[in-house]
Amino acid sequence: MMLGMILAVALQAAAPAAPAGAQATPEQRTRLALASRGMSQAGVDAMIAAEKKHTASLRSIAERGQAAEQNLRAALAKRPVDVEAFVAANTARGEASSALQREAVMVANEQMRALSPADRVVLSQIAVSASQPPRQPAKSQPKR
Repeated sequence: MMLGMILAVALQAAAPAAPAGAQATPEQRTRLALASRGMSQAGVDAMIAAEKKHTASLRSIAERGQAAEQNLRAALAKRPVDVEAFVAANTARGEASSALQREAVMVANEQMRALSPADRVVLSQIAVSASQPPRQPAKSQPKR
């Protein structure tokens, strides 16, 4: 899950700007960003295919988590607080979170197995560059 977020941020930052009139889809931006960083077309296709394969289950799990979150808020809004509903919603939210993490790990593992060694290097470079905090410019000292 964390690797996916890191890669998404890095890819968005690395993607060249689209022409003014063109609106690229998220998939097109991802493809362009991966290709611009040196990933082979087969590697890009494998990454996208693995994500598409798991999209329905990831969406379903996320929707379960959102429903549990809404139930949690509803239980807390009642006076007195509906403790049983709160516990049930909190448990459901935790289960959805765990399921989402497991599914994300499954997608990441599937993607890594499908990549060539050279494409794995490109992906690791993207992950490393995204995990470094942005540098702050040196502050100038005020003159006295």
